[in-house]
Amino acid sequence: MSKRLTALLLIALLGVFALSGCGSDSGSDQDQGSGSNQDTQKIATSDADPVVVDSNGSEFNPSKVYSETIDGVVSIRSVFGDVKNSPATAAIAGGAGFVLSKDGEIVTNAHVISDGSGDNRKPADNVYVEFTSGDILDAEIVGFDPFADVGLLKVSTDEVDMKPLVLADSDKVVVGQPIAVIGSPFGEDQTLTTGVVSQTGRSVMSLTDFQIEGAIQTDASINP
Repeated sequence: MSKRLTALLLIALLGVFALSGCGSDSGSDQDQGSGSNQDTQKIATSDADPVVVDSNGSEFNPSKVYSETIDGVVSIRSVFGDVKNSPATAAIAGGAGFVLSKDGEIVTNAHVISDGSGDNRKPADNVYVEFTSGDILDAEIVGFDPFADVGLLKVSTDEVDMKPLVLADSDKVVVGQPIAVIGSPFGEDQTLTTGVVSQTGRSVMSLTDFQIEGAIQTDASINP
């Protein structure tokens, strides 16, 4: 699996977007090496702004991660059927995604923007993307892959300034590394939870019978 798909799989596992480190080019993404001094230590700064320093001296500040990346995280609503004329048979699905490029590309899960079973899934009739500014834009479904549970949307950039997030190198993720998870669990938009990487190289069943390899397991909760 490519590094990009491995990183995106965190959305499939959690229904939200997961970030490692502080959203910047810090040492938290580097290998921590071996030895006994691998325990994460907490240092006190203030009650409102906790900071975690791991064994290689990299600072992890969830509040900073949130403030630096939240504008690149979006909420997604997908409409299946005709809500206006046939509300009894229509359905609405929700999820999260993130801005991939300044051109208006949005990454989300295939199961958020499609419906059906196995690889025989149909795209939603309408998809709407909501930004932290409150702006809601119609989105075009560029495509989706049910085998990897990844989808790509495209929105107009005329009304909203896109804040793309930078994908990290998933090969540098290590067990015990702290993470911040941002998304829309159960419709609760812009939610932040934290945790650690529990293990790497996991295998996860996709929307089909295909096994997604190289998944990253975390203990971050889906917190409604």
